[in-house]
Amino acid sequence: MSTDRDPPTPEVEGSPGGGHPGTGRLYGRNYATLFGVEFALFGVYYTLLPVIPLYIVKLGGTESMVGLIMGLTAPIAALGTPVYGAAIDRWSRKGAAAVGFVLIAVGVVLLPLIAKPWLLLIPDLFRRAGTATTGAATRTILIDVAPLTRRGEAISTITISHNFATALGPLVGLALFDRSGIGPVAALCVALAGFGMIGIIPLRGSERLGTPPTPGLEEGFIEQTGPIAVPAIREGIIRKVVTPEAWMPAVVLFLFVTAFFGTLAFVSLLGERREIPGFGVFFTVYGFVVIGSRLFIGQLSDRYGRGAVLVPCLVLGIVSMVLLGPANNLAMLLAAAVFLGIGWGSAFPTLLTLAVDRSSPDRVGRTMAMMSAAFAFGTAVGAILVGSFADAFGFGLAYGMIAGLLTIALAVLLGDYRRTGRPLIARVETVG
Repeated sequence: MSTDRDPPTPEVEGSPGGGHPGTGRLYGRNYATLFGVEFALFGVYYTLLPVIPLYIVKLGGTESMVGLIMGLTAPIAALGTPVYGAAIDRWSRKGAAAVGFVLIAVGVVLLPLIAKPWLLLIPDLFRRAGTATTGAATRTILIDVAPLTRRGEAISTITISHNFATALGPLVGLALFDRSGIGPVAALCVALAGFGMIGIIPLRGSERLGTPPTPGLEEGFIEQTGPIAVPAIREGIIRKVVTPEAWMPAVVLFLFVTAFFGTLAFVSLLGERREIPGFGVFFTVYGFVVIGSRLFIGQLSDRYGRGAVLVPCLVLGIVSMVLLGPANNLAMLLAAAVFLGIGWGSAFPTLLTLAVDRSSPDRVGRTMAMMSAAFAFGTAVGAILVGSFADAFGFGLAYGMIAGLLTIALAVLLGDYRRTGRPLIARVETVG
């Protein structure tokens, strides 16, 4: 059996050297295994997503308590970013992923034992922390074994597993809960976590731990990122727990997640309030568009550069919010679903890839953890902002405000590319 600390073997997709190979095969045993592990991870998440609110109410909780529990746990769990990011880089990719699945299993096992609704904060924290830990670890392993010139394609296509989990998890979870309560739902989720943990074992070729840092990084010399020389950041407390070079993708991800989650959380209420017939098909159209976009967007970002993909993605996101604000018929709603599906579906994996591009090999785990934290905070802020603005000013201004946030994200992206001198359109080998 191979472990993280084993030397890379010739069976690795890419080059025999492992780590960050330049060329080679992407779709093989490692990729298929990681796809299954990611499906198991998000299968648990999406199976419980619609069930937990119903379980809170069943235990005597209120709608406001649902929002409090589900809104607080994500950012609180994200505060563990320094711990699991450093564990992935300094200890073990596979070990961190396994620990995450254990945390998820503990949280799920606790669910049927809870008698008071507010106590659900405890298992939800376990599950959120476990999801963030495992997700950051598995994506780091993917970066280790994927060919460098196909990195965008690797991250983009692996996230399709999340969409399959989204399609199946809620349906199965709700059916089990309606029929037999929380027990069978918890049993299914424990089984999925176990399946994911078993899937980690045969993974081979992940970069060895203890990779030497980029030369000159701690000494304060110059760090070379593609052809662009930028001042290195001296080692300090901040650098030990996050990756400052990847601040821009993290900020843009946070702002885009705020828009994405705020939209999905409240579009049903918008459709109901405005009496739009058949508004539920929004989610179906959105889901299919996301899957379709992720089949090819990674190849485009590898060929033409991350910026060349992200700029139109943000523009499409803005257009989607502009359409949602006044939407009073199904056609406008579905047009918004298409634009958001392409924009968010393409932006999410591309931002993850861009963050990794800007990280040294020994910091990929911390970078992925930082991006997971940005995602978690974005989900909380999106729900709070859209809900508050919708209550006070209506959905028109709420989605207008979100369009403004995406405009800020676009300005941040363009400003960073201009400041660093990076070209928006360029092959991955030249942009770093």
